[in-house]
Amino acid sequence: MPTPRESIAAQLRTDLVTGKPAAEAWDVYDYPFTPSEVTKPGTAVVYRTTVKRTGTHLDHELTLQLYGRGSLGAKTEADLDSRLDDVMLSLQKLAGVEVRKAERKTFADVFQGWELDLLWVSSDIYKASI
Repeated sequence: MPTPRESIAAQLRTDLVTGKPAAEAWDVYDYPFTPSEVTKPGTAVVYRTTVKRTGTHLDHELTLQLYGRGSLGAKTEADLDSRLDDVMLSLQKLAGVEVRKAERKTFADVFQGWELDLLWVSSDIYKASI
């Protein structure tokens, strides 16, 4: 059974990579990763930060980082808004994913982007297995 992190990365790959020409395809990583350069139109990094039991369910808190290309300026901001729209639309296809917050960030003092705080609620698979 795929983890929430793997499921989110798979959906992003389906929507942002598969079937796209190389010049439009994103890089998607399902683990913490800081690129030394962004060579694709966008780079998405998703990883789980917390798992906690809430009643009979598990809350999986995840971070999704979206790296864009370009320096500060109107063109970069427009591109980042478009990339955020792409990610938000992709996430809508996954039942159970809630975007709690999307915050504009600069990563490694170089890359402009967004950091999204996500919540995925699942059954408690650990309790159910005993």
